[in-house]
Amino acid sequence: MKKLCLAASLLLAVYCLARSQTLSPTLLSSGSARNTATGFGSLEWSIGETMVETFSNANILTQGFHQVYLTVTATDDVTFDPSLSVFPNPTCSVLNIHSEQSVLARLFNHAGQLITSFTEPFREQQYDVSRLPAGAYFLEVRGLNTQQTKTFKIAISR
Repeated sequence: MKKLCLAASLLLAVYCLARSQTLSPTLLSSGSARNTATGFGSLEWSIGETMVETFSNANILTQGFHQVYLTVTATDDVTFDPSLSVFPNPTCSVLNIHSEQSVLARLFNHAGQLITSFTEPFREQQYDVSRLPAGAYFLEVRGLNTQQTKTFKIAISR
């Protein structure tokens, strides 16, 4: 009986080894990508995660896992001049823009389409919004002498 159990266990082990699978080095991540170049192999990567590089000709060369180096260039939150005011909000007729320095402005609808652009620098501007449909709009104001911008959410009601 012992010999029969040993033989059955041995046959089961051989069967399992014969049916086993091999795994190739693959990176799975929610933000990953894969690039395959014909004749050169493939490169798989993930933003902010480890990276696997595999080349195969007659043999497979896997570079292994690397930590991607990121260089942070700035962490300051740049704010625009607080002397800027947009009123009334919500509005139904006229939108007033007032600044102590010259600015440029653009008005966008909720889909990001440009509605109007104020191409001449100004310190005070009135814009008639009575012809626009009710909804949410975005007013982007940019300083003339700086590249700083500030975006206001404007509600137009009827």
